[in-house]
Amino acid sequence: MRRHLLCLLLGSLAAGCLGRPPAEGDLCDDTCRWAGDGECDDGGEGSLYSVCALGTDCGDCGPREAPTPPSNPGEPGPGVPPGEPGEPVDHGIPADFPPLSAQYRAHGTWRHDGSGFEDIPNQSFAAIDEIPVREGVATYGALYDSSAGVYRVELDDGPGGVTIRLELRSLDVGTYALGGFDGTIEREERRNGTYTYATDVEGGYGTVEIVGQSDTALWGRFSGRHCYRPTPGVNCSSVYDGRFSATRP
Repeated sequence: MRRHLLCLLLGSLAAGCLGRPPAEGDLCDDTCRWAGDGECDDGGEGSLYSVCALGTDCGDCGPREAPTPPSNPGEPGPGVPPGEPGEPVDHGIPADFPPLSAQYRAHGTWRHDGSGFEDIPNQSFAAIDEIPVREGVATYGALYDSSAGVYRVELDDGPGGVTIRLELRSLDVGTYALGGFDGTIEREERRNGTYTYATDVEGGYGTVEIVGQSDTALWGRFSGRHCYRPTPGVNCSSVYDGRFSATRP
C-alpha cells in the first residue's frame, strides 16, 4: 500500500514502480530479510530504508544497476570511503564488540517433551564462563516500530534455532532494565514448534546497556532471564554475556 502511494506521488519512474524485468548485469534478487513487504529496503534511489544490500529487495525496489567500477583501480569509486578500493565502511565499533553481529551464552532447563530442557543437551556447567559462546549471530536493526513505540534489534541465531529481540524505548547511551515499560527482551526458540520467552513475564528480568554509538551504528551488552509466556514464573531460561552491534536509524 505504501509503495503504491509512493508511485502515485513520485511517478512511474520511482524505484519499484516500473516492474520491468532486470537487464543484463542488473542486481535483482529477494534475499533481503524484508523482501516482499511492500517497502523498499535496499538503500537505493527511492528506498524507504537502508537495511539490506543494494538489489536484494527487487520485488519492492525494482532492478538496480550494478555500481560502476572505478576507472582507476587505485581510486575508490562512488560511495566508497577514502582508503583502499572496496574497503569496508568503518562504523567505529570497538574491537571488543562483534562487528554488526552478536554473541552470547545461553542455558535452559526445560524440555518440550516434559522431561526437562537444555540448550546444550546432556551437559551441565559449574560456572557461566564454562558455557560455550554462540558467535557470528546476524543482527538486524535497530528499526523503529511505531505501532509498539520501540526500537527493535533482532539477533538471528539460525543454526541454533533461536531469535532474540531487544526492544528499547530509547537508543541513548545508558543501562535499561527491561521488564515491561522500558522495553523487553524476547527469546524465540524453534524446536518442535515455536516458543517465546520474555523478560516482561513473571519471573523474568533483563538488562540492555547501550555502551556507545556512532553516526551509523550502536553497540552494547545484554543479559536476562526469560520465562515462557503461557506459564509465567516457570519454564525459564537465561542468556548471559551478550554483546552486539547493529546499524542505527
